[in-house]
Amino acid sequence: RDSDTPGQEFRIAAAGPLVTLAVVLLCLAAGAATVGWHDFWSAVRFNGDVKVTPPVLLLSWLAEINALVLIFNLIPAFPLDGGRIARAAAWRVTGDRLRATRVAAVLGQAFSYLLIGYGLFVLVQGAVINGVWLMFLGMFLGQSARGAVAQTAVSQRLGDVKVADIMDREPVAMPGELPAKRAQEEFFLRYRWSWFPVIDASGRFVGIVHQPRVDAAVDDGDGARSVIELMDDGGDAWRVGREDSLEALVGSEPLRRIGAVMAVDPDGVLCGVVTIEQVRRALQSAVAPSAPAS
Repeated sequence: RDSDTPGQEFRIAAAGPLVTLAVVLLCLAAGAATVGWHDFWSAVRFNGDVKVTPPVLLLSWLAEINALVLIFNLIPAFPLDGGRIARAAAWRVTGDRLRATRVAAVLGQAFSYLLIGYGLFVLVQGAVINGVWLMFLGMFLGQSARGAVAQTAVSQRLGDVKVADIMDREPVAMPGELPAKRAQEEFFLRYRWSWFPVIDASGRFVGIVHQPRVDAAVDDGDGARSVIELMDDGGDAWRVGREDSLEALVGSEPLRRIGAVMAVDPDGVLCGVVTIEQVRRALQSAVAPSAPAS
């Protein structure tokens, strides 16, 4: 899923370059402490007049290659981290994520054209492998920038669809104080489902109970045991706010595991169930191209 705020986008984008910068500084510090700054800097520049050991040469290579990666990654061309930082800045100014993505994508496409042009120049100069590689990299970045705009547009559509828009508003829930024997007879044998949401006396969602645990309690002669004692732990993992966006459900682990999540109101009261099939249909509707006006 996409970032929710410009600040979150900036923090995510800046994390990678900061780690790369830390690697560069650690390599420089370790090399300077080992052989001195002058000799280590000569090793970084691959000066053959200075004799260094293989470990120091490896440190110098790591420092140089990470510095190059850092510089390249900070170019304000989406989807590089520099482009994502530019998007965060544009997002902060405009207040529109899609518009900011388009601005950053234009920068990314412009940089891709420059890279392709430079690769063509290098190719004409006789460096075939380097030229082809630069052209390929430029085309890849340009395609990624265009794809990012499309992805953001879809994410914006998903954000407009709320859980309340697609949920089943009449969920079948099991009271937590219900004995296991009655739960087996009145719910599992009647509906033939493998699990049910459990609610307390106020209607608040408290967890999920699966049939094997209820059946095991009945078979062991413990049919008077309450459902709330048999339900799975981690009730919070199965719930989603009814005003949450459809985007929040994409990648939901509980949705994949049992095929549904429970929609609750701000007080935690169960007000609906969202199945994976409902999410799938909503996604298909969101990503479908708009019909042309007649």
